[in-house]
Amino acid sequence: MAKKPPKPAPRGRYHHGDLRTALLAAAAELVRQDGAAAFSLREAARKVGVDPAASYRHFRDRGEVLLALAQQGFEALAADITKAVAAAGAVEPELALAVMGKRYVRFALAHPAEFRVMFGESGTTAQDPRLRLPTIPRTAYEQLEDLVGAWNRQGKHGLDVTLCARALWAGVHGLARLLLDGALVLDEAETDALVETLIESLLRGLPKPEAAQQVAKRRRK
Repeated sequence: MAKKPPKPAPRGRYHHGDLRTALLAAAAELVRQDGAAAFSLREAARKVGVDPAASYRHFRDRGEVLLALAQQGFEALAADITKAVAAAGAVEPELALAVMGKRYVRFALAHPAEFRVMFGESGTTAQDPRLRLPTIPRTAYEQLEDLVGAWNRQGKHGLDVTLCARALWAGVHGLARLLLDGALVLDEAETDALVETLIESLLRGLPKPEAAQQVAKRRRK
């Protein structure tokens, strides 16, 4: 009597919502391994052990997966910064801004693939309307503007809070990318010192309202 062929091993069964989580975990691993440019939803499905068609019940395409990874990244960054500022017990806004800047850079260095997906490789930015940022109690950028506003009021500087916050973000983000890309090689102590210097220099060097108005007038001529 001929033996029956062995039954194939059953694939993992996922309840509603579980497959989406599993696909995101697989996607994060693939992005860390090969980069966002090489990522495919089909490969994530294979890694999880499901038919690729099943993945389309949760994501329309690879872009939506990368967008979801960016969403997770922004949420993790906001939570990380909130925790760091609270743990430091920094009462002075300028000190809190330094703590925030250091955590931003450390987050980027600890999660390079995710950070690149958050800013560029997925085609997203922190202001991307497709990101469900209202689900985050306070985004990292909102925390930044709050701290800059507190510093501005405390010192009666009379500066444009949004302009100041964007200048600080641009400076710290630029430093993070230089370190990520290997254009700048520093140890942790050197990085922290540079963040502090950067923030202090930017806060001290921002033009007063009168000077800013004069610059704007010259540009319009």
